[in-house]
Amino acid sequence: RVSANLKSPLISATAMENPNVGPDTSFTADDGRLIGTAELGVHGWTIHTVTTRAALRETALALSALALFAIALVGAGVIIARQRLGLVRLQRAQNRMLEVKVTTRTRELRDEIEERKRAETALRQTQDQLIEAAKLAALGKMSAAIAHEVSQPLAALETTLASARIHAKRDDKPALDGKLVAATDMTGRLRRMLKHLKSFARRGQRVVKPVQISATIQSALAVLEPKTKEVGAAITARCAEELFAQADDIQLQQVVVNVLANALDAVQDLQTRDVSISARKHDETIVIDVRDSGRGLGTMTMDEAFEPFATSKITGEGLGLGLAITREIVEHHGGEVSIGDHVDGGAVVTITLAAADAPKPSKTAPQTA
Repeated sequence: RVSANLKSPLISATAMENPNVGPDTSFTADDGRLIGTAELGVHGWTIHTVTTRAALRETALALSALALFAIALVGAGVIIARQRLGLVRLQRAQNRMLEVKVTTRTRELRDEIEERKRAETALRQTQDQLIEAAKLAALGKMSAAIAHEVSQPLAALETTLASARIHAKRDDKPALDGKLVAATDMTGRLRRMLKHLKSFARRGQRVVKPVQISATIQSALAVLEPKTKEVGAAITARCAEELFAQADDIQLQQVVVNVLANALDAVQDLQTRDVSISARKHDETIVIDVRDSGRGLGTMTMDEAFEPFATSKITGEGLGLGLAITREIVEHHGGEVSIGDHVDGGAVVTITLAAADAPKPSKTAPQTA
């Protein structure tokens, strides 16, 4: 059972004669080698394995290192798993904290938005009240001139009606007709004046629509007619009828009245009392220029001129709210307003508004017989 080609047998004869050596056993040979035997059970073969202690030690060390590596790998996996679990818990805690902060901040923002809405509503109401107060103040300033302007046609109307009564007694129909026509003209003049004043003082909901600039200027001139005569000024208006701006007609009329009234105040103590208003279209905007022959801004800057209660009037009249309210109205319409000294003297106020197309005439339904 030992190969004959080997110089020395794997198992010595002494070992073979050992009674403890049998199939499926292991023993130590004389030279210290470890020998194992196993019967195959086929053809009477017996397998002998031979190894050294050094090889066993190397194998044991390799297996130990492999076991230690496996243990270290398992330990590292456990540590990583714990770290991941800790990170997941930390992330969940941070997410909960973030959700709480987001919810709290959302509630605060909602409260801030509501508070801002209330503040904007209160500010808008205050601005509307200030605008109405300014209109009434303007009418109050012009009350003496308005009363004088109304009293003249009323006195003339009274005289005309008295003359008409005399002509009626004399049965002078041509003269009577002439007096009645004159009385009708006077009442029409009064009615138009009162209509403009009532329209100017009217308070209503702001309605933005295409507004004819020339009609607005004519209405403003009618409102300021008593003041214009009182000052003794001449107002020149240049505006094409096809110009329309996107605005509220009442508030735009107040803007023009405010600016023209300031211009009249600027020239009332001067020898030359010229005021001009013109309108033109520039790209997609309407530009309105109001110029006076006064002293200009002087040392006052444009920002100071638009400040509430700022005024350059040396008479002490007025509160200096005209331009401030004008800017508020114009900017509320999405426009711009500026003031500066004209190169030829005096001041010029420029108002820029969005242009609009002329409104289409309303179609009336055809009448059926």
